[in-house]
Amino acid sequence: MNFYLQAINVCGRQPKRFMGLQYNWTKPLVDLISLHMVDENGKELFLLSRDFNIDWAWKRLDRGLYGSRGDVFMMLYRRYVPEVYRKSLPFNLATMRWIRSRYGLGVDSIVEEVMNFTVKAMIPEYAKNVTYLEDLMNLKLKGGPVFWAYNSDSDWIGFSQLFGGIRGLPVSYPRYCLSLKQELMRASEVCYRGEDKPWFKDKDVYEISRFIKGMVPLGGGRIRDAMWVMELHDIVKRVQQV
Repeated sequence: MNFYLQAINVCGRQPKRFMGLQYNWTKPLVDLISLHMVDENGKELFLLSRDFNIDWAWKRLDRGLYGSRGDVFMMLYRRYVPEVYRKSLPFNLATMRWIRSRYGLGVDSIVEEVMNFTVKAMIPEYAKNVTYLEDLMNLKLKGGPVFWAYNSDSDWIGFSQLFGGIRGLPVSYPRYCLSLKQELMRASEVCYRGEDKPWFKDKDVYEISRFIKGMVPLGGGRIRDAMWVMELHDIVKRVQQV
């Protein structure tokens, strides 16, 4: 069964502080802000981390290195603050701290939510009897889930580090994530072998490029979330079947 991921991370070295004063830098870190998952039937799971360094992320994103502050934090602001409350809760760092403390989850809770989500999607009748984290970790799912992301490297790093790295993943999870971007690149490098036909025709290339350009990553228009990845994968599968 296919599952689509979008992990919003902020990367880099964070300042080490003692009594409020910076004295050094950490090693380069991948700090997970949020995780969005969608199964192939369109059911969604959105999780916000409470453990990321929000002050550092707020300043880091202001530099425009990993998407702008308005893209990432505004997405969270609109998700968690209804419009009727936005006058009393303006978009600022204090409000984002409140959102993180009110809705954010710890690593263990996120891991349990992710595993429950995959199990219930694949075997709903059995998932009701699985309540303990250890049972979920060792549960064998026939065929196992298949994970997709647009740029699988950054998404998979943020996802797998929740489990303590690749070795900590549940037994039924693959040790890799498929990249939809690489799939598109492979398909665009058409090779004629005998009478084999290329995947993409001109109209298919136009449709896919228009879809991608209309929804840029963490920018104007719609954010490339996990639902976007699923919709793009549906277009690619439809083209492959022609």
